[in-house]
Amino acid sequence: MRNIRLGSLLGIPILVNPSWFILFGLATWMLATQYYPDVLPREASSTHYVMAAASALVFFVSILLHELAHSAVAKAYGIPVRSITLFIFGGVSQITRDAAKPLHELLMAVAGPLTSIVLGAVFIAVWWGIGADTSRPIDHVLIWLGGINLTLGVFNMIPAFPMDGGRVFRSLLWMFGRNYNRATVIAAWTGRGTAWLMLAVGALGVLGYATPLTGTPAGGAWMLLIGLFLENAARQSLMQNRLIQTLQHYSAGDLMVPNPPVVEGQMSVASLARGVLELNPRVCYFVEDHGKLGG
Repeated sequence: MRNIRLGSLLGIPILVNPSWFILFGLATWMLATQYYPDVLPREASSTHYVMAAASALVFFVSILLHELAHSAVAKAYGIPVRSITLFIFGGVSQITRDAAKPLHELLMAVAGPLTSIVLGAVFIAVWWGIGADTSRPIDHVLIWLGGINLTLGVFNMIPAFPMDGGRVFRSLLWMFGRNYNRATVIAAWTGRGTAWLMLAVGALGVLGYATPLTGTPAGGAWMLLIGLFLENAARQSLMQNRLIQTLQHYSAGDLMVPNPPVVEGQMSVASLARGVLELNPRVCYFVEDHGKLGG
């Protein structure tokens, strides 16, 4: 499924994956049929749906600002950002490479959760500023937005790599241990352990055992999905780190062919094709022109 481009902010393309619409629909439906009818039972169903749709849209704008904070810090340290994509699990910044210093990674990682916490505080402050009257729909929308942003900020600080808290954890290990590879391995295994715990809690929720983290079977299913996503991401990080460690022992010259095939520049393509080209079409041929590299 191709991503949909909405525009750009700070020179960074903003994309929406089609899977985001699934999350938007689920969030709107759950808020309109479960949360808002409980807190405002006298309001019409249409009002609940308007409240839910507005809440979901503003929340995803909050997620976009969360990711934009990561990207802004990355760009400040000269790290290119390819895009920001909203998808079924929230949002992700396509930052092209890791930070060169642990302090840079620490500031990049913590920028997102801090932004969410500030946004949560702003929504609560606005609610308080307009009178804190819980009989109006706007008040409950502000309360929900404040609570969900504060929850998002705190949840993202769980030290489970590659979540923001896991990157903060790795940056501190890197900073004090001065070993990037060891810090990555420890942080990634911590992430996998956290993912396994989420999977266990999610499974209990799906089976009907209420927990503070799930509450309902639907919450358990969501916890299962997050656990699967986190476990896969942490495992991929470990594999990438092993690959990088292996490649560090080789130079480009070690992987090159020392005596590549060379042909005369005057040779026709047909003559080359009738020779070895038809036997091995993947070979790269260097063209010699009067003793020099011609192409």
